[in-house]
Parts: sequence; structure tokens; C-alpha cells
Amino acid sequence: MNNLLQNSERSLSEQENTKIHTAQSGAGRPIGQRAMQTIAVERDANPGGSMFGGWVLAQMDMAGAAHAFGIAHQRIVTVSADKIRFHRPLIIGQEVELYTKTTHIGNSSIAVNVNVWHVKYNAENKEFFNIAEGIFTFVALDHDGRPDKTLRSRIDGTGE
Repeated sequence: MNNLLQNSERSLSEQENTKIHTAQSGAGRPIGQRAMQTIAVERDANPGGSMFGGWVLAQMDMAGAAHAFGIAHQRIVTVSADKIRFHRPLIIGQEVELYTKTTHIGNSSIAVNVNVWHVKYNAENKEFFNIAEGIFTFVALDHDGRPDKTLRSRIDGTGE
């Protein structure tokens, strides 16, 4: 019974990942566009040599914001970070690439899937290891600092 429950939970989790985490391909390689690249440095690590989760989240927020700004072409702010998952630790000195993909555009908001990948080089090619992923939602602001409800219509070409 316990194995059945674990298998059904795993299946549900795998289905959720398929629906929500669109930027992660099944082949273990990133999809979407590369928004950022950086190296994990010691000042942002815990005593065990792994990067703090907050540092990883900050990188994800910056990559998602750059992606959303490229769509909105106006001031944006982060309103939520959802479905955050850390798959493996990021170690000092590892190179990471952050990939982004738009998942939804609303009247004033843009939801962006952000994936963090450790890149390991060997003689022939690059290997990718998924570190973390999540959905970041940004809201476009008008000149008065209020949500710009014309975002989608401007992007679609049907608005002002």
C-alpha cells in the first residue's frame, strides 16, 4: 500500500512537472532562451560550500525580469515566485546558465518559467544538470506606478 501511494504521488508530481515546468526538456537539456550566465562564488555560499538558496532565487528573479522586460519594454516588478524547486546543490566555482520561457501573458502580467542549469564541460561537449526551477510573475507598471492593463493588447497589436 505504501509503495502504491508513493508511486501515485510520484506520477502526480511528474504530471505536474510536465504541465508547469515547460522550460525543462525530458532529455536533460535546457530549452527556452539563455537569459543569464554566472559563476557561483564563495561569498554567497554556506560553510559547506553550497550556494545559499536565496542567492539562486535572486539570480532566477533577475533572469526572469530581463526576459519579461524584453517583452514589456517598460517598468516591471516581481509579484510572485511560485513552484520553486531545488533539484541539486550548486557548489562554489560551478558555472550556471539560466534559461527562460514565457508561460503566460495577462492584461498586465507576464509569467516566466526560469530554469537554472549547471554546465559541465568535457572534451567533446557540454553536460547540463538542472539545479532549480520556478515560475516568476512580473507586472508591467504605467507612469504612475500602477499595473498597466494595456500590456497584452499592446503586445498583440490590438491596443494603443
